[in-house]
Parts: sequence; structure tokens; C-alpha cells
Amino acid sequence: MTGNDWMEVIGAIGVFTLLISTVLVTVWQINANRRARLALAAQRERDDKELTELRTRLERVEDILRQVD
Repeated sequence: MTGNDWMEVIGAIGVFTLLISTVLVTVWQINANRRARLALAAQRERDDKELTELRTRLERVEDILRQVD
């Protein structure tokens, strides 16, 4: 093999490495985005439950205050 042939082999390896790394990073970022969305949805559910509980407690306190008046 001549020096020019080695340059072509190294170039081909470089292109394949670039393509593979681009695909891997893209897949990684898509999965990270999905995990973040799922975590956000779970946090929203917890917040909704806590807010519902706080509303219920506030209604009870308001009822008690009405009875006292």
C-alpha cells in the first residue's frame, strides 16, 4: 500500500467514526430528553396531589372558622 492508500483508509475510518458518534449522541440526547419529560410529568403529578391535599385542608380550616364565627 502506498501512502495515498493509507490516507484513504484513515479518511474512511474517520468518516465512519464521525457518523457512528453522531448517531450515538443523537440517540443519547433523545433518550435524555424523554427521561426529563417523564421526570417532569411525575413531578407534576406529585404537585397536583399535594395541591389537592392543601385545598382540602384549607376547606376544612375555612369550615372550622365559619363554625367559630
